[in-house]
Order: sequence, then C-alpha cells, then structure tokens
Amino acid sequence: MKSSIPLLIAMILVTVWACAPESRVTESALLPEEVLAAAASITSEDYLRKISIIAHDSMAGRDTPSPGLEATATWIASEFKRLGLEPGGDNNSYIQRYEIEVVSPDLVSSSVEVSGDRGLQFGRDLISPFGVMEDDLGGGVVVLSGSGEPPPDVVEQIVGKHVIVASMAQGLDRDSRRFATNLQRNGALSVIVATDRTD
Repeated sequence: MKSSIPLLIAMILVTVWACAPESRVTESALLPEEVLAAAASITSEDYLRKISIIAHDSMAGRDTPSPGLEATATWIASEFKRLGLEPGGDNNSYIQRYEIEVVSPDLVSSSVEVSGDRGLQFGRDLISPFGVMEDDLGGGVVVLSGSGEPPPDVVEQIVGKHVIVASMAQGLDRDSRRFATNLQRNGALSVIVATDRTD
C-alpha cells in the first residue's frame, strides 16, 4: 500500500497539469473577442499612470463635496468621453449629482456639564463625528473609557443613549472614527469624543 502512494500523487499532479491549461482556454473562449482585446490593452504602466493622476496632490483629496472631488470627477468624465462611452448622467453628461444632508452641532448653544472646574464645549473639548439628529436629542448619556469592539454588557448600556468617549487622547483619527462607527452600529444615538487636542 505504501508503494502506491507516490504513484497516486504523480497521477494527480499529471491530471491537474493536463487539465489546467484546457480550463483556461475554455474560459477565454467564452468571452467575446472585444472583451479579450480590451483586457489585453490594460498595462501596469497605464494603470499606474491613471492612479497617480487621481492620487496626485493637485486633486486635493476627494471629500464630499470638495474642489478635489470635482476635479477628479471631471478628469474621469474626460476619460469616459475619450473612450467613446455613452453618457448616462445629468443633462446627457458623464456626471450625476445627488444631495447629501450634512448635520453638524450648534457649537454656540451646545455644551456638556460635568463635575470639575469647567464645562466642556463643542469644537474645543468635544467632537461629534457624525452629528446629532434633532429627533434623538431626548436620549440619556453614557460615558465610556476605552476603545475597540464594545463587549456585550457595554452594548446593552449604549443602546438609545448618547455616548461620550473620554479616553481618546489622539483626537479624531482613523481608529477613533472606526470606534465611533462601531458604537453607532451597536445602537448609540450619537457619539461624542472628548479630547485635549487643539487641532
């Protein structure tokens, strides 16, 4: 029985080697010639050139809305036109616009009272990454210390509450935004980050 194992492995390898090229040819044969030609025209150099244009400092980022987003969209639209694609956007263009509701706290009338020497002001001591909807103003408040995935007992306490996170010395960076998003996904009405940073 032991002597048959190498032979069996060799037969499997030969079978795989023989079948693999055929399967690739079969898959390619199912695609139209124009699709294969288009795929063959993609080069790593051209891909890098396009990505470099979009990522260039002159595009100034792509916040929504922003001049950088407009510049990037205009360039992509020009590429669509150059390639001969049919426009499907607004007014027979390549761009389709949509409205975004932006919610921000009232920095003048909003504050948090805590025990201690001074209160906390929005925009100076507190940051609300996602804003607070008017319909949610009646919820209670929970103060958290820590970050990461909230454990089940914490999730039970934050549902339907405004959560103040008092342990993010780094301010509102990528990790703290991810943490705030996790809290909202787990039922928090809003997330407010307390920070000592001035920027």
